[in-house]
Amino acid sequence: MKAALYMRVSKDDGSQTTENQRRELREYATKMGYEVQEFEDYATGSNHDRDGLKSLLDAASRCEFDLVLIWKLDRVTRMGAYHAHHFFYSLDCWGIHYKSLKDSWLDSQGPVPMLRDILISIVGSFAKNERDTLIERTKAGIARARAEGKHIGRPRKLGSKGHVKDLMLIEALLKAGRSQRQIAAELKLGKGTVQRAIAQLA
Repeated sequence: MKAALYMRVSKDDGSQTTENQRRELREYATKMGYEVQEFEDYATGSNHDRDGLKSLLDAASRCEFDLVLIWKLDRVTRMGAYHAHHFFYSLDCWGIHYKSLKDSWLDSQGPVPMLRDILISIVGSFAKNERDTLIERTKAGIARARAEGKHIGRPRKLGSKGHVKDLMLIEALLKAGRSQRQIAAELKLGKGTVQRAIAQLA
């Protein structure tokens, strides 16, 4: 049996890695005797900029494996119930099974599919709410600090085309799980400026 392992962390600044997910997924696959193919994403804030997830879905549509193994539901998406259901519905349509190691109820070969669908809606909604809350708190904290004339993060020099203020905002948005592309668009900065800032923050 062939299995796809999918792993994701929300930052690529070195503070988070996929190694714990990878180790546990590999251990389970080895125990079950699966042949594995791995997909992973870093620093992704939405489903639209995940090369690993897109590659996994493309491979699934070609039936290159029989099962998708994930560590936990929120590693697939924190964009809400709709996106979660869409992911698993696509796998169902292609005849691909799926299983989560940490969410014992999330198993396409397990009992009570109606209960599984309800739990996907509930857990997916909670994950989205947690993400939205974190983003709102970050924005509120930035606004309050700016109003009080305070600096956020480490006051390092960003470069001739950037400002320390940009560096602080970039650091805050990284902590909120935004990707480099999203940060550049939101702050109206060039991608190179964002990349230099992240290198300074490392």
